[in-house]
Amino acid sequence: PDSGAALLKAQHPDFEEYSAGVHASAGVSCADCHMPKAMDGGSLKTSHFITSPLKDVPGTCGSCHRDRAPEWLASRVKDTQDRVFGAQRDAGAAVADAHAAIAAATARGASEKRLQAARSLVREAQWYWDFVASANSMGFHAPTAALGDLAKATAAAYRAKLALYE
Repeated sequence: PDSGAALLKAQHPDFEEYSAGVHASAGVSCADCHMPKAMDGGSLKTSHFITSPLKDVPGTCGSCHRDRAPEWLASRVKDTQDRVFGAQRDAGAAVADAHAAIAAATARGASEKRLQAARSLVREAQWYWDFVASANSMGFHAPTAALGDLAKATAAAYRAKLALYE
């Protein structure tokens, strides 16, 4: 409501995010990580308790990455997620600043042409930010793509602010 921009909302684009990552290109399925194998009465079966791979690193990540300690694997996931979370916070702040700048420009009586240009750009920025923010992996499924989307969000937010001025 502050900027008057019509926004889009992503709804948990985890499959789309995963499809851009290294695990998808290696043929690893969702079930390989999120439904690990478990012993059941002497038989090895696929777990039907869908959860974070971090709850059973030896049984999830460790089933392929046998040469790495579970602690190292978990730290890689957390480092990736921390890096993406930091970029997501920065991009979110840039998007919020753009919304506020549009609201201020509206109050100053900026031209409708400039406001529409800024609203279009903040809509784009919001979409890229929300695509990452609404996924459950905090960027782990495809960290390069997530960081790229957040960079696009930040750039579009800054361009939205620039569109308001002569």
